[in-house]
Amino acid sequence: MAWVNLAVLPVSRSELTANYMTYGAIHALGGRDSTGAYTRSHYAYDIATNTWSSKALYPLTGGLAYHCAEVVNGLLCVTCGISAGSVTLATYLYYPALNTWNVSTSIPSISQTSIVGSVSYGGLMYVFGSTATRAFDPNSQTWITKRAQPTSRNTTTATLGVDNKVYLTGGSSTRNDRYDPVTDLWSVAPSLPGTNVSFHGWVSVGRFTYAVGGLGGGTTPITTNTAFDPFLGTFTAKTTLGVAKYAFGATAGPAGLYIVAGRTSTSTFAVTNVTQVFEREPIPNAQGSAIGKGVVIQGPRGEGRAMGEGIISLANPAEISYSGKVLTLGAIAIK
Repeated sequence: MAWVNLAVLPVSRSELTANYMTYGAIHALGGRDSTGAYTRSHYAYDIATNTWSSKALYPLTGGLAYHCAEVVNGLLCVTCGISAGSVTLATYLYYPALNTWNVSTSIPSISQTSIVGSVSYGGLMYVFGSTATRAFDPNSQTWITKRAQPTSRNTTTATLGVDNKVYLTGGSSTRNDRYDPVTDLWSVAPSLPGTNVSFHGWVSVGRFTYAVGGLGGGTTPITTNTAFDPFLGTFTAKTTLGVAKYAFGATAGPAGLYIVAGRTSTSTFAVTNVTQVFEREPIPNAQGSAIGKGVVIQGPRGEGRAMGEGIISLANPAEISYSGKVLTLGAIAIK
């Protein structure tokens, strides 16, 4: 599979977040500009038209970077980070239909609040600090304390795997911790290959979780792209980034793994505005078949459509997973 360049972000940024929202857009929020200043910028990338548009600015006047953001129940939930050079515990909710922000309940201190990992699962936003784990419920706007991590780490990066387990990497080791949000228990997963990495992309797309770019050894921007299979516990080298960079926004979307902007040097604020997608990989050993008399095909930008009789029409290509006797196609479960 290959990297494909898309329309560039209107501004150059690093230390930002990127999140795919189910109405078909990727939101790029905050980050630092070429002077190192913290920004309030907020842009949305329309996947269907390959265009960016500006959205309501992040509320804090001091801007935001090193934060975490997740889509929960259709809302963009944003918390932690650094604003105007100081740590913030503020939590804000963005309503895409209204293009407005509302302040919510601040996160309780999690010992490290500037470079944290987060995932969305089961209607909650899970946030992982140095050791503490918190879960935010946007409906009740309350924070819940979860089981602490088994080891302390910094520059944490988290992702939800296809097996519905959270995987945490990053910091001063190659350690890969596995968290089950259902049982609230931790275990150790296979370590990342090579040296320790930080400020990298760590995103699950379909079956695989990708470790992309970052700072190798904590000091040098790298181009590495490695796919982790949580079922086999193996890592496989994939097509590398064309340019070594770190501190970019990364998210899963219809066509694959999207990365937005980033930084190419540790000595200067050499920030970029490049947007790329690493195309979605097919399921290993999968056999194609029709349901009824039809098939589902995928277009060049990830749009899905049905042809034939007796099948399900999908607006976007399905995330396919299997558990027990249930085959899940996107939000549709077939038993």
